[in-house]
Amino acid sequence: MLVLTKKRAFLLALMVFVGISVVLVKLQPTMEHDDLAKKPVPVSVITLKPHMIAPTITGYGVVEPNVLLNVKLEVSGMVTYVHPKLRKGELIPQDTLVLTVDDRDYQLALQQAKADVAVTQANLRELDANVDDVKINLDLVRQKLTLSNNELIRKQKLLLKRSIAQSNVDSQKSAVIQLKQEVQSLKNQLDTLPAQRDVLVAKIEIAEASVETQRRNLQRTKIVMPFNGRITQLSVEENQFVAQGTSLFSTQTIDKVLINVQFPVERFHSLAKSMRAPGESAGGLSFEKAVLMIKTSAMFEMLGIEAEVRLPGAPNIRWPAKVERISDDLDPLTRTLGIMVSVENPYKDVEPGVRPPLIAQMYTEVVIRARPQLFYVIPRDALHEGSIYTLSNEQTLEGEKTTDKKVLLKKEMTPDYQFGSIALFKNGLSEGQQIIVSDLFPAVNGMALHVTSDEVMEQSIQQWVEGQ
Repeated sequence: MLVLTKKRAFLLALMVFVGISVVLVKLQPTMEHDDLAKKPVPVSVITLKPHMIAPTITGYGVVEPNVLLNVKLEVSGMVTYVHPKLRKGELIPQDTLVLTVDDRDYQLALQQAKADVAVTQANLRELDANVDDVKINLDLVRQKLTLSNNELIRKQKLLLKRSIAQSNVDSQKSAVIQLKQEVQSLKNQLDTLPAQRDVLVAKIEIAEASVETQRRNLQRTKIVMPFNGRITQLSVEENQFVAQGTSLFSTQTIDKVLINVQFPVERFHSLAKSMRAPGESAGGLSFEKAVLMIKTSAMFEMLGIEAEVRLPGAPNIRWPAKVERISDDLDPLTRTLGIMVSVENPYKDVEPGVRPPLIAQMYTEVVIRARPQLFYVIPRDALHEGSIYTLSNEQTLEGEKTTDKKVLLKKEMTPDYQFGSIALFKNGLSEGQQIIVSDLFPAVNGMALHVTSDEVMEQSIQQWVEGQ
């Protein structure tokens, strides 16, 4: 009985607890759901407008001389003169006599060569005179042979009449034979004279070539500057004997320098897309034919490609440049593509302490530009994993009233070019379209937005465009 009483008491207590819990729940006020997702989220936007911008790529390279010439001596001899300015770093004008070698041996060699020509020419004149003498002698001997043949015929007739002896006829025959041998000898001599003349003519040509060689050797004893240049190295001094082929000095041109600029392949590829409009060709030629038939630098000019050289850290010091050619392979270490640009007159407008000249081994920044095109400009921060956040108008019905609201619309976009904190888009956007430039998380398509124009960002973009 005691156990049964305890069970009834437990069940009664449990029922009372459940009843009290139900009453307490029902007495609670009704929960009202506050839908925060429907509240507009504040964002900053910019309004797009097109800008004329020249696509550019920037790279760095070291200045190289257009021509670096190592001058070597083409003859041997004692150095008799060295120009006072023939020293490392000096600038020397074109055609300046900078070094001479003792030329007395070459003067004598030239006189000997001239004498050989004179002797051979005299032998040729003598041979020509002999030709005339042989022709005259041959004509005379032929006349004598004719007379001797006639005399032989006359004596043979007299022999038939037994008016003369046989010995007289035989003697006449011997005279005829001798004259025939003389005629043949003169003819042989006349036939060989042209060959002898050819030999003499060839000797004259050899002697004249020797004269020209000695004249050139004589000229080689005087070294002049082949162009306006800067001396980079001097290897000889006055009164020093120098053998043929010895290096005298090195010089480089100062009217033009080259810069081999390295660019990542993908960056150059993006610039190459803007080199010409679709369907347009260089000078009416296909690109393939243009590459083969037109000089590379001229082709880049036709495609509207320009270049500019600057000094890093001094952006106001600039030189106009020209794209000369593209490297034939990739750099094996950096996997970059080399583009060679040139600068004419790198010493022009030099101001000591203000504007230096472009000299060898100087480190430079190079900007290469294509033709200006229409682009839409947005900050790179407005790109979110291959998408940009735009605004879309959405109409909602609240009772009997229709209202417009701004909602988020993600749009997958890939920029055509990127320059630091700026991204450029050529297609896929429109003038007047608004782009979200503030941070937004989470970003859900269709979420309501409260829009504020970011005028500071728009001014910053305008300043960037004007600075290009």
